[in-house]
Amino acid sequence: MFFEKLQDTPPTFSIDGVKYEFTTGSMTEIWNCKEALTNIYNYCEPDTIEMNRDFSNYMGWKKDLVKALKEWDKVYAKHSSSKGSYKEMAEVHSKAMKPLSEMIEANHNFQNLERMIAAPKSEVPEFRSIALEEQFCEKMTTCCQIFKDFGTLNDHFDIR
Repeated sequence: MFFEKLQDTPPTFSIDGVKYEFTTGSMTEIWNCKEALTNIYNYCEPDTIEMNRDFSNYMGWKKDLVKALKEWDKVYAKHSSSKGSYKEMAEVHSKAMKPLSEMIEANHNFQNLERMIAAPKSEVPEFRSIALEEQFCEKMTTCCQIFKDFGTLNDHFDIR
Protein backbone atom coordinates (compact mmCIF):
# COMPACT_ATOMS: atom_id res chain seq x y z
CA MET A 1 0.00 0.00 0.00
CA PHE A 2 1.48 3.35 -0.99
CA PHE A 3 0.57 6.59 0.64
CA GLU A 4 2.30 9.82 1.56
CA LYS A 5 4.66 9.99 4.52
CA LEU A 6 2.53 10.68 7.55
CA GLN A 7 3.56 13.52 9.84
CA ASP A 8 0.94 12.96 12.57
CA THR A 9 1.87 11.63 16.00
CA PRO A 10 0.89 8.83 16.11
CA PRO A 11 0.74 8.39 12.32
CA THR A 12 -2.86 7.92 11.14
CA PHE A 13 -4.27 7.27 7.70
CA SER A 14 -7.91 7.38 6.62
CA ILE A 15 -9.41 4.94 4.12
CA ASP A 16 -13.12 5.34 3.33
CA GLY A 17 -13.65 7.39 6.48
CA VAL A 18 -12.02 4.84 8.81
CA LYS A 19 -8.87 6.04 10.57
CA TYR A 20 -6.02 3.56 10.94
CA GLU A 21 -3.18 4.19 13.35
CA PHE A 22 0.39 3.08 12.70
CA THR A 23 3.40 2.89 14.94
CA THR A 24 6.23 5.26 14.05
CA GLY A 25 8.59 2.32 13.45
CA SER A 26 6.09 0.72 11.12
CA MET A 27 5.66 3.98 9.22
CA THR A 28 9.44 4.27 8.75
CA GLU A 29 9.63 0.67 7.56
CA ILE A 30 6.80 1.19 5.07
CA TRP A 31 8.46 4.36 3.77
CA ASN A 32 11.80 2.53 3.32
CA CYS A 33 10.06 -0.23 1.33
CA LYS A 34 8.38 2.34 -0.88
CA GLU A 35 11.66 4.15 -1.46
CA ALA A 36 13.54 0.93 -2.31
CA LEU A 37 10.80 -0.12 -4.73
CA THR A 38 10.79 3.27 -6.45
CA ASN A 39 14.56 3.08 -6.85
CA ILE A 40 14.13 -0.15 -8.82
CA TYR A 41 11.37 1.43 -10.90
CA ASN A 42 13.60 4.41 -11.66
CA TYR A 43 16.29 2.08 -13.01
CA CYS A 44 13.86 0.30 -15.33
CA GLU A 45 11.41 3.05 -16.35
CA PRO A 46 12.06 4.14 -19.96
CA ASP A 47 11.93 7.89 -19.22
CA THR A 48 14.69 7.66 -16.62
CA ILE A 49 16.99 5.16 -18.35
CA GLU A 50 19.92 6.61 -20.20
CA MET A 51 19.12 5.81 -23.80
CA ASN A 52 22.77 5.69 -24.82
CA ARG A 53 23.25 2.29 -23.18
CA ASP A 54 25.89 0.22 -24.91
CA PHE A 55 28.29 -2.56 -24.11
CA SER A 56 30.71 -0.30 -22.23
CA ASN A 57 28.18 1.08 -19.70
CA TYR A 58 25.76 -1.86 -19.50
CA MET A 59 27.73 -3.78 -16.84
CA GLY A 60 27.83 -0.75 -14.51
CA TRP A 61 24.09 -0.21 -14.97
CA LYS A 62 23.41 -3.90 -14.32
CA LYS A 63 25.55 -3.83 -11.16
CA ASP A 64 23.63 -0.79 -9.85
CA LEU A 65 20.31 -2.48 -10.63
CA VAL A 66 21.34 -5.68 -8.82
CA LYS A 67 22.42 -3.54 -5.85
CA ALA A 68 18.98 -1.84 -5.80
CA LEU A 69 17.23 -5.24 -6.04
CA LYS A 70 19.27 -6.60 -3.13
CA GLU A 71 18.44 -3.51 -1.08
CA TRP A 72 14.73 -3.98 -1.82
CA ASP A 73 14.97 -7.66 -0.87
CA LYS A 74 16.65 -6.79 2.43
CA VAL A 75 14.12 -4.07 3.31
CA TYR A 76 11.11 -6.13 2.26
CA ALA A 77 12.32 -9.23 4.13
CA LYS A 78 12.48 -7.11 7.29
CA HIS A 79 9.06 -5.61 6.55
CA SER A 80 7.39 -8.97 5.97
CA SER A 81 9.03 -10.82 8.88
CA SER A 82 7.10 -11.65 12.03
CA LYS A 83 8.83 -8.74 13.77
CA GLY A 84 8.14 -6.30 10.94
CA SER A 85 5.17 -4.08 10.18
CA TYR A 86 3.56 -6.55 7.78
CA LYS A 87 1.08 -7.76 10.40
CA GLU A 88 -0.01 -4.19 11.04
CA MET A 89 -0.42 -3.52 7.31
CA ALA A 90 -2.14 -6.87 6.69
CA GLU A 91 -4.77 -5.91 9.24
CA VAL A 92 -5.33 -2.56 7.51
CA HIS A 93 -5.53 -4.24 4.09
CA SER A 94 -8.04 -6.84 5.23
CA LYS A 95 -10.29 -4.26 6.92
CA ALA A 96 -10.07 -1.67 4.12
CA MET A 97 -10.58 -4.17 1.30
CA LYS A 98 -13.29 -6.25 3.01
CA PRO A 99 -16.24 -4.67 1.11
CA LEU A 100 -14.49 -5.23 -2.24
CA SER A 101 -13.48 -8.80 -1.35
CA GLU A 102 -17.03 -9.61 -0.28
CA MET A 103 -18.44 -8.15 -3.51
CA ILE A 104 -16.01 -10.18 -5.63
CA GLU A 105 -16.91 -13.35 -3.72
CA ALA A 106 -20.66 -12.66 -4.14
CA ASN A 107 -20.12 -12.05 -7.86
CA HIS A 108 -18.18 -15.31 -8.17
CA ASN A 109 -20.95 -17.26 -6.40
CA PHE A 110 -23.61 -15.66 -8.60
CA GLN A 111 -21.65 -16.47 -11.79
CA ASN A 112 -21.23 -20.10 -10.69
CA LEU A 113 -24.98 -20.29 -10.19
CA GLU A 114 -25.60 -18.90 -13.68
CA ARG A 115 -23.28 -21.58 -15.10
CA MET A 116 -25.25 -24.25 -13.24
CA ILE A 117 -28.52 -22.87 -14.64
CA ALA A 118 -27.10 -22.85 -18.18
CA ALA A 119 -25.89 -26.46 -17.89
CA PRO A 120 -28.18 -29.05 -19.44
CA LYS A 121 -30.20 -31.18 -17.03
CA SER A 122 -29.36 -28.95 -14.12
CA GLU A 123 -32.10 -27.95 -11.74
CA VAL A 124 -31.35 -25.08 -9.41
CA PRO A 125 -33.84 -24.12 -6.71
CA GLU A 126 -35.29 -20.66 -7.24
CA PHE A 127 -34.57 -19.61 -3.65
CA ARG A 128 -30.84 -20.08 -4.27
CA SER A 129 -30.91 -17.77 -7.28
CA ILE A 130 -32.87 -15.14 -5.38
CA ALA A 131 -30.57 -15.35 -2.33
CA LEU A 132 -27.36 -15.06 -4.36
CA GLU A 133 -28.71 -12.18 -6.43
CA GLU A 134 -29.78 -10.39 -3.25
CA GLN A 135 -26.35 -10.96 -1.70
CA PHE A 136 -24.56 -9.63 -4.79
CA CYS A 137 -26.80 -6.53 -4.96
CA GLU A 138 -26.19 -5.81 -1.28
CA LYS A 139 -22.39 -6.08 -1.60
CA MET A 140 -22.29 -4.06 -4.84
CA THR A 141 -24.47 -1.36 -3.26
CA THR A 142 -22.03 -1.18 -0.32
CA CYS A 143 -19.09 -0.63 -2.70
CA CYS A 144 -20.99 1.99 -4.72
CA GLN A 145 -21.93 3.79 -1.50
CA ILE A 146 -18.25 3.93 -0.50
CA PHE A 147 -17.38 5.35 -3.95
CA LYS A 148 -20.16 7.92 -3.57
CA ASP A 149 -19.22 8.92 0.00
CA PHE A 150 -15.44 8.97 -0.41
CA GLY A 151 -14.79 8.93 -4.15
CA THR A 152 -16.07 10.63 -7.28
CA LEU A 153 -19.26 8.65 -7.92
CA ASN A 154 -21.95 11.30 -8.20
CA ASP A 155 -24.59 9.48 -10.23
CA HIS A 156 -27.53 7.74 -8.65
CA PHE A 157 -27.04 3.98 -8.55
CA ASP A 158 -29.63 1.25 -8.28
CA ILE A 159 -28.06 -2.19 -8.60
CA ARG A 160 -31.34 -3.97 -9.24
